[in-house]
Amino acid sequence: MRNASIVLSMIAALVCIAPLAAEAGMAYDTGELSIGRWHVHLSNHAFEAEPGEHGYLEIRKYTPALHIQMGFLYLNGRWISLKRFFDGPEPTLRKTITLQPRNRLRVLMIGSPGASIGVAIGTDRESPPPVVDFSATPESIQAGSSSTLAWSCLNADACTIQPDIGAVDAAGSIAVAPAETTTYTLTASGTGGTASAITTIVVVHPVPTVDVSASPETIGPDEVSILSWHASHSDTCVIEP
Repeated sequence: MRNASIVLSMIAALVCIAPLAAEAGMAYDTGELSIGRWHVHLSNHAFEAEPGEHGYLEIRKYTPALHIQMGFLYLNGRWISLKRFFDGPEPTLRKTITLQPRNRLRVLMIGSPGASIGVAIGTDRESPPPVVDFSATPESIQAGSSSTLAWSCLNADACTIQPDIGAVDAAGSIAVAPAETTTYTLTASGTGGTASAITTIVVVHPVPTVDVSASPETIGPDEVSILSWHASHSDTCVIEP
C-alpha cells in the first residue's frame, strides 16, 4: 500500500511539474539516469526539434544486474510503460515517435538504488554529406622541388590523403616532394556518407645535357687524346664507338 502511494505521488509530480528550459538541437541524450537511495528516480528534460519531424526514442540499460521494478516515460503527453522492457533480457528498447517544436520528457523509475538507464532521442533527418576542397600549389614542379597540398573537409568525422600521407585534420596543408608525377586523393567520411577529391602534381624532369671534349683534338699515328665529358640530369651515359 505504501509503494502504491509513492507511485501515485510520483505520477502526479510527472503531470504537474513545470518543464525545464529546452536545449537546442535535433537530438537529445539524457546521459545516465540512476535510481537514488530512496529507490526512486524522477527527472525532467526538454529539447527542440522541427515540427512533425519523425524520430526514435531509445532506452539503454546500463546496469542490467540491478532490478528496476517499474518505470514510465512521459513524452509530449504520451505514457510509455517500461516494465516489460525492465523485466526482459533486451539491453535496448527503441520506439518511433513524432516530435514537436518543444518536446518534454519525464522519466520515472522505481527499483534498486544504483540501477540506471539512458534515454536518447534521434531524428530520421539525413545527415548532410561531406564536402571537400583539395588543391596543390604549384601543380607542376621540377624534380627535387616541393608543392603544398591544402584541403578542407566539412560534415566529416575522418579525413585521409593517399598515397603516403594517411589521416589528417579536417583542414590543413602539407608540403610534399614526389619524385614522379603523383595523383593525391582526399577522402572524407561522416554520418552523411563519403566524399573524395583528387589533385595531381606533375613532376617535370629536365632534358639531359652533355658536354664532351677531346684533348688534343688532333693526333698523329700512335698518339692518344683524352676524352672528357660531363652529363646533367641523366641516369646513364654511353660513349660510342
